[in-house]
Amino acid sequence: MTTPNVKAQYEPVLSRLTDQEGEELCAQLRRELVEDVSSTGGHLASNLGAVELTVALHRVFDTSVDRLVFDVGHQCYPHKMLTGRREAMSTLRQYGGIAGFPKPNELVKNAEVPGGMYSNMVAQLKALNSSDLLDDAMKLIPKVRRDAGLVPLVTPTSQIVGAQAVNLAIDRKKGNPDYTNTSNQFISLVKGEYGHTPAPIDPAFRQQITGDAVEHPYDVSKYRKPEIPVVPELGGVKLATNTEEELLMELLPNVANKFLRNRREEEYAAKQPKDAPKAAAEVKVEETVTSLSPAMCSAHRWEAAS
Repeated sequence: MTTPNVKAQYEPVLSRLTDQEGEELCAQLRRELVEDVSSTGGHLASNLGAVELTVALHRVFDTSVDRLVFDVGHQCYPHKMLTGRREAMSTLRQYGGIAGFPKPNELVKNAEVPGGMYSNMVAQLKALNSSDLLDDAMKLIPKVRRDAGLVPLVTPTSQIVGAQAVNLAIDRKKGNPDYTNTSNQFISLVKGEYGHTPAPIDPAFRQQITGDAVEHPYDVSKYRKPEIPVVPELGGVKLATNTEEELLMELLPNVANKFLRNRREEEYAAKQPKDAPKAAAEVKVEETVTSLSPAMCSAHRWEAAS
């Protein structure tokens, strides 16, 4: 059987491959990998081990839309071969030839942002059905960061800046003035509740965002530790049972409530007697048997005897 041509539009071809054709394609790719890497140098073992996995991914996903994330970038040779670069593999790692790693995300590099911040911005835009604004939001990060006092792009301020850059991009798309939509966290940052910023914030900007041109640090004297709820149906246990869980409830209350309830439910179920369901079943059977009429009992005894 002739192996399908895997040179041009691969997704439609691979989605129709039979298992046998898939095995033949994998064998063909493996032979070509050995031949090319033997000539040009490169990572061989990591790619030989990823051939079947890569072919399987291309049978399911459309990589013109879907994005593949490799554990390590030098597993990408089979992917390159299956996306129009098969003949170029003879130039692997050569001057003017094909690279031995996936193409870096220049958008992230140029914006100089951490990966987690970028991922959250992508998720935020996707949830708002505004994924087309990603480039605009990334370009607005320096402005938002500068306006907010050049805060470092580390958690949590990186997330605050990223989320506000998304809001700013949406404001501009709608024709609204900048910072029409501001998050509570960004307001707190500009207000001064996250501490002094590396660069001073323009009082006029602080006035615009918070309604007050004066910096107001967080007043720790007003802090009140939230009351930890009790779950009566789970034996009256508290939802958070240690300092780590209490901190989780303060930082991420919506996520923590569901997460900790599931944890308490698992703990409660583990403490229940394992033979309780069996005992209940036995009681039910006993009640059923004792409720039979004498005639039915005789019939059952006769059947058992026979």
